[in-house]
Amino acid sequence: FYQHGHANFPLNVAKAHNNHREVISTGIPVCPQAACGLWTNASDMALFTIEIQNALAGKNTKVITTAVAKQLIAIQTTELTGGWSLGWMRNAAVGNLDWFSHSGYNNGTGGLIMATVENGRGILVFGNGDYRARVSTIDQIVASVTATLGWKKQIVPTKENISNDFVDHLVGEYENLTPHHFSPFAKKVTIEKQGEHLVLFNSERRNEPVPIIFTAENKFRLEQVVNSQLGLLIDTQGLTYITLEQPGTRFVSKALRKLPKRLATQ
Repeated sequence: FYQHGHANFPLNVAKAHNNHREVISTGIPVCPQAACGLWTNASDMALFTIEIQNALAGKNTKVITTAVAKQLIAIQTTELTGGWSLGWMRNAAVGNLDWFSHSGYNNGTGGLIMATVENGRGILVFGNGDYRARVSTIDQIVASVTATLGWKKQIVPTKENISNDFVDHLVGEYENLTPHHFSPFAKKVTIEKQGEHLVLFNSERRNEPVPIIFTAENKFRLEQVVNSQLGLLIDTQGLTYITLEQPGTRFVSKALRKLPKRLATQ
């Protein structure tokens, strides 16, 4: 809680930088947000997340009980977020694993904390650069760590036959109602049929299409997009939505709204 200028404030603090690689002011930002008033490092935050992981596993802990830890990460809503608990994001799906995570940024500083609910895996990265450069760098680090350590759980496809009507109904363009998921900046996504399979393209089409994997009758998942099951809903007005469902919860939210062909082609 010591602030810059206090005798006990640490000396080895990374300075905040802008997108021109210049130090911002004194390099030690003081902002009105609560996130700017606390100072920490990745090692100390790792100890904190390990405590939560140990509590979730029923092990002895010093600062949090199993009951509180479970309540802390329990999903409270999927609306607009893909999954959010009491402070933790529950929408990360890297490696198709179940994570509790949180990202954040201020002017010239920020980072990402992510830890698995089971098996004690975690990645914590803090950076002191411009938001655009920092996020892309963190994404590369996360991808490298998970690939190098083999942190991936395969999605098991269903053996049930999926009706052709359901497959055909999924094909089309959709408005993304869930910021930060499926496509950058909540733009459109497209589901197309390629051979015998369906794939999803984001609005930028910069990345490879994401295969749609059917996991149950009229249910499917996407690799590394959201840690959720997806379904189809047609409302009383005849509008078609792809729904997002967090397994083990009662939450079902509308994630993508299918566009009429006349709007999809404009």
